[in-house]
Amino acid sequence: MNPRYSIITCTKNSAKYLTETITSVRSQTFSNYEHIFVDGFSTDGTKEMILKYQKQNPERVKLFQFEANGITDAMNLGIKYAAGEYLIHLHSDDYLDNPDVIMDVDEFLRTNDNPDWIYGKAKYVNYKSQFIRLSNSTRFSRFNSNDFLRRQMLKYRDTVCHQSVFIKKEVFNRLGVFDEKDTDTADYDYWLRIMNKTRWLFFNQITCNFRFHEDGQSSSEINAERMHFSTILAQKRNLKLIEFYFILPAFTVISYNHQLIKSMLKSFRYSINRTYVSTNHRT
Repeated sequence: MNPRYSIITCTKNSAKYLTETITSVRSQTFSNYEHIFVDGFSTDGTKEMILKYQKQNPERVKLFQFEANGITDAMNLGIKYAAGEYLIHLHSDDYLDNPDVIMDVDEFLRTNDNPDWIYGKAKYVNYKSQFIRLSNSTRFSRFNSNDFLRRQMLKYRDTVCHQSVFIKKEVFNRLGVFDEKDTDTADYDYWLRIMNKTRWLFFNQITCNFRFHEDGQSSSEINAERMHFSTILAQKRNLKLIEFYFILPAFTVISYNHQLIKSMLKSFRYSINRTYVSTNHRT
């Protein structure tokens, strides 16, 4: 019988953080899953770590090695060899948030008649696994396909952390895989491609920890400008002309001004509080 879930981890000299990734998967209380590794012939002990893990879990852990050809290619290879009904791409420097993640996800999926895909919250952590911030912490970043107006927001704001996505393999079989020419925003490009052809929901729980560090493919500040440009290109490929040239700029201005107004109000409240404390102190 095929597993319910395939957890896909792509590695290339990933020994530094891999133990944390493996431990978070091994500790899951839900057991009907496989853990697939797509390795680019690592030379730092990564392969040996995976083989040890595989020896302890021979029916569950699979290792495939290929010449490294970019992260998107590796993700697609993981999809190809996955046997699970639902897939999650959990990179080698990220990890599941707690032992009940897959159990909670499975309950949510079954309760909601097994949608094509879901995405949840993600904790952003630093290289020491210390908390930085939480994704999708406000209702303005939580979208569902059954709400026509709100699902359109995904076109203008990428709020889906792919490490928090559980997606049916059938979706990839039916609609294709990630675009290997896009090495920066292949995940966002894919959500835009499938958003109107699938049923998807927001899962209001923390599912994963996404590591933010300098050498990260999508998280480093060094790559921020390139990522922003790639996001715009993904939007240009997938949005209608009126959406890209008129609605997107308007949405960007509104979002910027919204953040600016929030910042100004916060500063104003702080100033008022300081004045109030100072006045009381003098009296």
